[in-house]
Amino acid sequence: MEDIINISCATYETFAQLLAFNLSKKDYLADSISVIEGDMEFTLSFSVVAHYSKSMDDETCGREILSDITPVWWDFEAVDGGMKFVTDFSFDELKTYML
Repeated sequence: MEDIINISCATYETFAQLLAFNLSKKDYLADSISVIEGDMEFTLSFSVVAHYSKSMDDETCGREILSDITPVWWDFEAVDGGMKFVTDFSFDELKTYML
């Protein structure tokens, strides 16, 4: 049985920040994002639809904010020294860091 690599909160936060930056108010995005942590390279390839709504917060009232993100397709790879590893990555978990 393969060992499963656990994706840390810090890794989710990094991917959430990069994905949010790459979205930049776009409604649709297909792209790949890679993050290197030690010897491990994590790559998220995806196609997503972004949904926005007007903020009702006192500080940002009326400004459009990301309200949901729907993955059309995604793949998450973890590679170390040319070897691929299974992870516990979850797009739903990633969304919790973005919304």
